[in-house]
Amino acid sequence: MQERRYTRFEDAAAPEERRAKALVVYQQSFDQLRDQRELIERLIAGEADDELRRTMRHMNDRVAFAREVLEFIPDPLQEVALRSWARRLILNCNRQWGKSTIAAIRALHRALFWPGSLILLVSRAHAQSGGLLDKVRAFLPALGIVARGDGVNRQSVKLPNGSRIVALPGGDKPTRSYSKVSMVIIDEAAMVADPVHDAVAPTLATTNGDLMLVSTPMGKRGAFYRAWQYGGGEWERIFGPVDEANPGRIAGAHLGSERRRGGDDYFEQEYLCVFLDRDSYLFNEDSIQLVFSNDVKSWERL
Repeated sequence: MQERRYTRFEDAAAPEERRAKALVVYQQSFDQLRDQRELIERLIAGEADDELRRTMRHMNDRVAFAREVLEFIPDPLQEVALRSWARRLILNCNRQWGKSTIAAIRALHRALFWPGSLILLVSRAHAQSGGLLDKVRAFLPALGIVARGDGVNRQSVKLPNGSRIVALPGGDKPTRSYSKVSMVIIDEAAMVADPVHDAVAPTLATTNGDLMLVSTPMGKRGAFYRAWQYGGGEWERIFGPVDEANPGRIAGAHLGSERRRGGDDYFEQEYLCVFLDRDSYLFNEDSIQLVFSNDVKSWERL
């Protein structure tokens, strides 16, 4: 495989120094103009240095970065997830959709192109967040980077540009000791306890960082469901249920076997991404939300 190198900020050669200085300016511009994609495209087109323009294009387009550098070919909906520049992003997608791979690419992209970034990977247990970190590590050889820890956290990767990607256990409020966080990715977010979700917001307060929730549903409850259903316009939502008529990477025979094995409710949740109420609840989530609705004047009229 052909070796690829990105601009190293410590290189002494004059062209590299010039590119490094220019990249700092472009990184700031990309952050400020992230909602003005046409203007960013014009900035890229106007750059005369071919190497710098290529780096800028990969900085701006995660799909090109995935295809041309990481040699990962995303499907159309995965491309949507990679191209999103929303600061709040939810992936509600079926099992084996590739959610963790897309999350790993987004984490690595941020760490590579924004030096000194801190990215936190959170899940319900260290095994899950560590698995997501393993996907990040698997892409490093394509960048010519040797996987190294940050010397502090057992499950971590530190890039030559000072960026760190740290995998945290679920636990209770595991992000509380971290500050100036650039990105938080919560994997299997429907199974992560609410206190963990609640602890994320303060870590992003001073950086206006990105938050990504990745999961299949686990009932009409919890922070993942509330963000999907009631989070409002600040969230971009990507819905990826399996298409039973054209299941793609999942064999149709396997889907039929899963429906027979787990039943319709299981299949709807795991593969059709439906939020289901638990039969054991005295009140379902929708009824509870009505209590707080401005549109409902009295329960007596329901």
